[in-house]
Amino acid sequence: MVQWLIDTDGGIDDVQALVLALRSPMPLLGISLVAGNVPLPQVQSNVLEVLLRTHRTDLPVYPGASRPLVQPFTDARQCHGEDGLGGYWSKTAPHPLPDLVSKETAAEAIIRLAGEAQGGIGIVTLGPLTNLALALLLDQSLAEKLQRVVVMAGAETGNGNISISAEFNIHWDPEAAHIVFTRLPHIEVLTWEATISPCNAVSEAVLCDYLTERTELGRFLRQCTSPNKKILCDVMAVAVALRRDIVMEWREGWMGVELQGVRGMTIFSHRRPSNVHLVKRLDMSIFSSLILHSVS
Repeated sequence: MVQWLIDTDGGIDDVQALVLALRSPMPLLGISLVAGNVPLPQVQSNVLEVLLRTHRTDLPVYPGASRPLVQPFTDARQCHGEDGLGGYWSKTAPHPLPDLVSKETAAEAIIRLAGEAQGGIGIVTLGPLTNLALALLLDQSLAEKLQRVVVMAGAETGNGNISISAEFNIHWDPEAAHIVFTRLPHIEVLTWEATISPCNAVSEAVLCDYLTERTELGRFLRQCTSPNKKILCDVMAVAVALRRDIVMEWREGWMGVELQGVRGMTIFSHRRPSNVHLVKRLDMSIFSSLILHSVS
């Protein structure tokens, strides 16, 4: 059985994804943090709050990159709010957070855990790929120890969400994404376009039951998810890691990252040796059941 590390930048959909992972039978080794949606200290607070709310204070948290490898730091607070959670912290009484943060960095933890686990580990990246890129640079043998890598990032046809052609997680640190896509032989990629595809849409009825006032976690996610309750991108990536049979359609090919002209644009082609399996279509009945169970 694959043991997993989840790498996150602590935004609204990251919290939704963590709740799914933490409330499932997914064997987790820990959570690693990367700046992106918000600065790293805010990512840390947001993740610790989720671990507290889900009663999973058994898991270590590994602090990671606070900025991209090359370009200046930016964030997505215009989408996720100043705190990354749609103003959640302004509506919540101050309270202590669990002391779970390791002195080991995210890149160091990835290398160590991959070496210790029999058969390697799996990684789900929900934010920029900086931590995984650093680990690959530090350990030349790491690629062969990663059993599965599931990435929520990129765009197959250039339909971006941070620019006309670039998706945020790749655009935030394109050099890191380039390292990951060139050094790993096989990545399962859930693109931005797949997450907003009509065939992968969640019904309003399911969303209403998911962000319910009837359960503690439903209320928590409702508070975190406002004002944009339909951000479910990262949840889909965790669902793919948890249940690979949820994928009803894949597309195999090669994906690369543009580092010059339109920085952060991903390029998909069938003319080069494949390095990715793109998720095209999910079984939404399974997905709906998973997310509803996570808040039950």
